[in-house]
Amino acid sequence: MAPITSTRYDAASRVTSIETPETGIHYGYNDANRVVWEDQILLGYPTRHLEKAPDADGNPTQLLVTTNGVADFLVHYDYTQRHQLAHITGNDYSPLYSYTYDSAGNMTRCHGEIIGDSANAPSAYYDALNRPTYWEQTRGSDAGFSGQHYQYDKIGREVAVWRDEDGNKGERFTFNTANHMTRAVYKADNAGTENPTNWERFRDYHYTPDLLNWTSVNDNGYLAPLEYNGINQYTSINGFVPQYDGNFNQTTTIYGPSFVYNALNQVAGGSMQCTYDGLGRCLKRTIGNNTIVFAYDGWKPVAEYDGGGNLHARNIYGPGPDELLMRGDSSYGWFFYHADKQESVNALVDLSGNVVEKYSYDAFGRPTVTNADGSGARSYSNYGNRFMYTGREWLWELNLYDYRHRLYNPDNGRFLQTDPTGFDAGDMNLFRYCDDDPVDRSDPSGLLADHTYERQLWLYGSNFQGSFAEFEQSRHPAGVGDSGIWSGESRSIAWQDEGKKGSPTVYHIPATAAWSIEKKVAANARSDKTTESLSVVGQAENGSANYVTSNPHPGNGFGNNVKNSQFNGKAQYSRIDQHAKYLPVGYRHIVGFVLGHIYYDRTFVAKDINIAIQCDYKVAIIVGEMHGAGDKVIVYEKDKPLPRY
Repeated sequence: MAPITSTRYDAASRVTSIETPETGIHYGYNDANRVVWEDQILLGYPTRHLEKAPDADGNPTQLLVTTNGVADFLVHYDYTQRHQLAHITGNDYSPLYSYTYDSAGNMTRCHGEIIGDSANAPSAYYDALNRPTYWEQTRGSDAGFSGQHYQYDKIGREVAVWRDEDGNKGERFTFNTANHMTRAVYKADNAGTENPTNWERFRDYHYTPDLLNWTSVNDNGYLAPLEYNGINQYTSINGFVPQYDGNFNQTTTIYGPSFVYNALNQVAGGSMQCTYDGLGRCLKRTIGNNTIVFAYDGWKPVAEYDGGGNLHARNIYGPGPDELLMRGDSSYGWFFYHADKQESVNALVDLSGNVVEKYSYDAFGRPTVTNADGSGARSYSNYGNRFMYTGREWLWELNLYDYRHRLYNPDNGRFLQTDPTGFDAGDMNLFRYCDDDPVDRSDPSGLLADHTYERQLWLYGSNFQGSFAEFEQSRHPAGVGDSGIWSGESRSIAWQDEGKKGSPTVYHIPATAAWSIEKKVAANARSDKTTESLSVVGQAENGSANYVTSNPHPGNGFGNNVKNSQFNGKAQYSRIDQHAKYLPVGYRHIVGFVLGHIYYDRTFVAKDINIAIQCDYKVAIIVGEMHGAGDKVIVYEKDKPLPRY
């Protein structure tokens, strides 16, 4: 069974506490209704007190963790006018990290101020869709040690990556028409071509006719069969027969560890024992004789304590969900973390500026750890590092990753538990990782597969006319919580397209035809939610009217019907129903709208598509084209797939 959770509110309907019999979370607010402090309580241990000191725009200017009034962790932050993180400084305001960005908001440099290491992605190495094509990493004194080149196909999938330090050897990925990975070749020459050569390893994935399960995996010539049942559980994995409990959780693994789950499908016992707070965060984890007690900034573990309650480690994060920059623990000292564009850690650098350990992964995350010179391949770190693939925790004793809400097995691309969001995650298979596209998507929460580089245009609170680049350069988006740019009744915006005809860029809208946007809010039957609707009126390139009519969905956010009568002279009709999904605790969101047109290979017919865009304190406007064939519609955002619900 699961612990009973009680939630209390103040007179302003703000959550003041979330408690279970063993844990507690208490919140304090300022006059702007922003959380300024948080107490994290675990039975048998002292309370961890966090303070963030938000500025006038709601950005935290510090992160302070104290125990009994003694500071365990303290860093400071400041921001650009776009509210992007600019600097991280230490407890004495000594420089730790600085960030720079281009006019489109892409991070071009994350520079470590202590030893002079950095991650670099100069603006020239972002393509027209703001995807990095080159990612450089340097160690002490900015001496380069790694450079990754990325290649994408015409529909936005990453199809190749190769590395300078490996003599331009790299990986090549192949997909089926449903965007599931079907082949990966590793450490190949000519990875940037459709015919790579001299690879060290390949892996082919064979699917069932419904594309929901693997039937076999060919690993360098060894064919491993898999069997499955009607609810997409693997019943046999290369001869191993996994066991499941009554809630569909996998209880046994091929490597030996076994698990017991509570009613919330959280691991409660067996080879790992965990204690969770009311948000689902693991406050205490024991594997064998090793116990870690955590203090969190949101879902990031920023301070770690041993089983006796003694401070053991500090983790300093950047703005990404798992962008670990520095870690210092009492056993190994301080190290600087270097990661690729997917936040997968590929190197540890010590205080002398030297690489001490390297990491590589197969497409689904199985790690290989080596010494700096590539020797001594193993599955564990000699420096106590457990943050690896997509920045998540590799529990090497279990041969599994901790993806916050679920455990993940990279060998078969499966979580051990079903997705807590059910089919809202957009996949009919509730166990598999990122819809079998692990290079374009990541799932830091274990709940929803998000594209690593999702293009978002933040709503600008005034009229604008010009190119997309000019819009990005001039905008000053405000963070949106309970107030902000929505505090008025209307906003308008217009773009002009610099792209050539047929190029999947933003719409060419004449300067005289701005899109007007109106927000209306009405309470629905549930007092804790409102129904929001947008109406948008504009004009397409050829003068035909495009319009959006509001279509509220009570209890489910807002929805918009987009009707495009014509575009570029092509007679087409489309409708897009968009539903805002209420996300789990810890996320605030408003979902914007999608403008586009749909091509069909055979006939022009009406088609419904369900789309949802997850945002954090902002409003997204996604502009692009959508193409499909027959009954199948694949949604692209400027030639890149959008997450589909």
